This record gives sequence, structure tokens and C-alpha cells, in this order.
Amino acid sequence: MAHPRGGMDREIEYRGGARIGWFNASWPFAVLRASRGEIAIDVRFSGKNSFRREQVIRIEPYGSLPMIGRGIVIKHTVAEIPARIIFWTLGAPGPLLREIVEVGFAPAGDPARAVVRCVFPVRWKAMASVFSAFALLLGLNLWSGIVYRPDFPLFKPFGLPAVLFLFLFSVGTLKSPRVREFALKPGGNIREVRWMFLFLALFTGLFTIASLAVSIYVDING
Repeated sequence: MAHPRGGMDREIEYRGGARIGWFNASWPFAVLRASRGEIAIDVRFSGKNSFRREQVIRIEPYGSLPMIGRGIVIKHTVAEIPARIIFWTLGAPGPLLREIVEVGFAPAGDPARAVVRCVFPVRWKAMASVFSAFALLLGLNLWSGIVYRPDFPLFKPFGLPAVLFLFLFSVGTLKSPRVREFALKPGGNIREVRWMFLFLALFTGLFTIASLAVSIYVDING
């Protein structure tokens, strides 16, 4: 529904879902807000994507199946934001598009500066190298465990470094420009696959803690 913000300036707010690059959030994890000067989509677990009028080329309906995959797509010029920006609506997108026009938001972006969609931003060769290194460390762990610790071969001495290696790579991709340059294709946007690296960092971090705890317990009680 539309919410007055004072004077002639109005803001509308809709709750729905969103597709930001390769990240998809279903209803009700996204909120669209639009006023005369700005349109923004705030997505849980992904962040806020804001556009001024000069950064939006056009806004048009998306999808054709009733109740399935219907919404609006925003074509924009902001290189830091993934090219594919879709806001999912529960019903037909027509009423939302009309309200955006009524609040005075008029796209004025240059079509020549449109952000080009990247098929998938992650370098497959980089991923192959990372998981090859992980497999090598894990193989060394199994070999050393069988030779030196046949009673408990899974965590010592290379099991923890193997999982920790994936954890550090995930965090590095999220935080370090150099690691990100290695992991992503030219023009690839980390925001499109942030969810994937966050999940990998969470899983490997928890696994590392659990592995360390089990190893310490075995040492104490072994």
C-alpha cells in the first residue's frame, strides 16, 4: 500500500519476494519502496538495492503464469548491483507498476549504460583448484590417519587444515578483493553468490569447531 511521507512527496511500500542475481528470496522476505526520487528493494539475507531515477532504464512486468513467477523487473545502470533485479508480487504486477508511476518515479537511465548480466560469476577453474586442494589435504589426512592414528583417522593431522582451508577461502572471497578477483569472473558481482559463500563459511566453520572439539576429547580420553 502507499504511505504518505509529508507534503506532496509520497512513498509506496510492497512486501513480496525478490531475485537479486542468482539469489532468490520468496515472500515475505523482500520489501519494495518507491518514491519520486528513488526505488529500492530490501531483501533479507542479501541487502538493500537502491536506484535513483537516472540509474533506472525501465521497469516492466515479468512472468506470465498466474500466481507463479510474476512481478516486475528493473533494468538499471549500477555496475555494483547484479543485472537481474526482479521483485515478485503475489498477484498481477499491474497495480504495483501503476502506483510507481503515480508517486512520480520516472526512469531516466541511459540504455547504453545498461548492466550486462553475467551467466554465472564464479570461475569454474578457480573452484576446481580450490576443491582439488581440499581433496589433496583430505587425502593426506586419511593416509596419515591410517598410518599414524588407525584408531581415529578422520581429523588428524590434516583434516582440520582441509576444512579450515575452505573456511578461509569462503571468508576471503567475501572480504578480500584479491581473493574475490581469483574466485569471480571479470565483471562478476559478489552479491549474486554471497549466499553460497556465506553458507560454505558457516558450514566449514562449524565443522572445524566440532572437529577440533572431538580431537581434543579423544586426546584427553584416549
